[in-house]
Amino acid sequence: MYYLSEEKVDWILEDLRSQGLTHQPLEGELLDHICCAVEETMWDHNTSFEQAYQQTLVSFGEEGILKVQKATKRSVERAPLTRRMARMSTLIAACLILFIGVVVQAQERPDSHPLNQEFPVVSGFGHIIPPFTRQNRFHRGVDIKVPVGTQVFATANGTVTKASFDSKKGYYITIKHDDAYSTTYTHLSKLMVKPGDKVKKRTQIALSGNTGHSTAPHLHYEVHKNGQVVDPKKYFGK
Repeated sequence: MYYLSEEKVDWILEDLRSQGLTHQPLEGELLDHICCAVEETMWDHNTSFEQAYQQTLVSFGEEGILKVQKATKRSVERAPLTRRMARMSTLIAACLILFIGVVVQAQERPDSHPLNQEFPVVSGFGHIIPPFTRQNRFHRGVDIKVPVGTQVFATANGTVTKASFDSKKGYYITIKHDDAYSTTYTHLSKLMVKPGDKVKKRTQIALSGNTGHSTAPHLHYEVHKNGQVVDPKKYFGK
């Protein structure tokens, strides 16, 4: 995950203030939402800070930040001070409501470690030669070396869609986080959730194990985005 430096956050704040979005009670919340969306855009689309910031502003659309900017300026020019402040509060609140839809996906993105601490990754994402077949194949996740019985946690808010046993995966769990993301945890020794359960980020969902096609105790962890597997290590982040 990419995180904005303090200098860039300060720059965004000054730019918002220059546009007239300076109402103190809501300024911090608006800044936080915009910074999160900029970080998400830079990460997903590999764009520069400047491009990501412009795309974020555009994401508000005609009913978003540009409209708030114009309406705020009009209210400053025409209304008494008390009415200006009330009008500005309403406008920025409306802006935040519209913007929530843009950042909800980022909030449900799997961005924590499934074990809540670092353990050795013994097999990475991509092409590997597994011990069972000795033939090159694509490894859909990462294998993390841990003792049997290590706590396993959900990496984002979501709904458990699968919690079962498979001859290859062993005991495993799949969690759907939103329309884009889902995660899978395999070779578990004990399941602590069932299909349909709602889970919060960093909620314990299982104990690691050595079930299924596994040569040693470890956790196999996958991240799926829009139906495609992606490198989980990029999402360990927070």
